[in-house]
Amino acid sequence: MADNYRSFTAIGTFPDDDIWQTDEGSFRPFRRRIDYLASKPVPLTELRSRLALTSAPGWGHQLRFGLIPLDADDVKTLRGTMTS
Repeated sequence: MADNYRSFTAIGTFPDDDIWQTDEGSFRPFRRRIDYLASKPVPLTELRSRLALTSAPGWGHQLRFGLIPLDADDVKTLRGTMTS
């Protein structure tokens, strides 16, 4: 069951550049629309050695801040693995 929390679970594209702020009481996060692709979860263990994202020590810390850019090779690897 632990692998469920260590997987890439969704992939999509941003159809536009619109960013808006929601009002959830004292929490006001920013949001973007995403067009999700049909995909399957892929365990991190299957991809870790193939991604630039996971190559640096402490790589997971950057994910805590929300959206991060991925290089083109990582996008291609993730999309190919998750949508096949």
